[in-house]
Amino acid sequence: IPNTANLAGSTATLLEESLVWGAGDVRIDPAKGARFADGDATAREVERVTGGRAVPALQLAGAVGTGGKLIAAPIFGVDLRTTSPIRLVEGSTTIGRDDVILGSSLARRLKVKLGDPIELRVLFSAPESAPTDDEIGAYTLTVRGAAGGSAGAYRFVFVERGWLAEALGEPR
Repeated sequence: IPNTANLAGSTATLLEESLVWGAGDVRIDPAKGARFADGDATAREVERVTGGRAVPALQLAGAVGTGGKLIAAPIFGVDLRTTSPIRLVEGSTTIGRDDVILGSSLARRLKVKLGDPIELRVLFSAPESAPTDDEIGAYTLTVRGAAGGSAGAYRFVFVERGWLAEALGEPR
């Protein structure tokens, strides 16, 4: 599809999808461990050094579903009050601790719409170890939006970063 769009002269659309809404970003990971001790402070330092914009995000493995049917999906904790790293297809980016924005593909596969409850499972274990029962979070959230775009948001789950960090036990 990107090649066809490019040949059809949709270069501006391709650049917007890749650079504004995802994939064209630069990701910074800690040298040791799975997460930075303070994501906000790290983002401020990145902005100072680069002169660019830093969007702290927390990504964990997980699944989303309804009625016991779960689909594996990356869970992204983002602070949508300050910036929106996703393109919203439907709904609102104003979400609280009990809300979720689903990728449009996930919403379609699960046949859920805005206002519906959704089951969320999050793996809180270290990336290199198998999770114990105590390291799997189980939540019921409300669908407030659907995300789209070519950068993968259509198959991701977005929640409020502060809530996800606190549930992980690492609030910064």
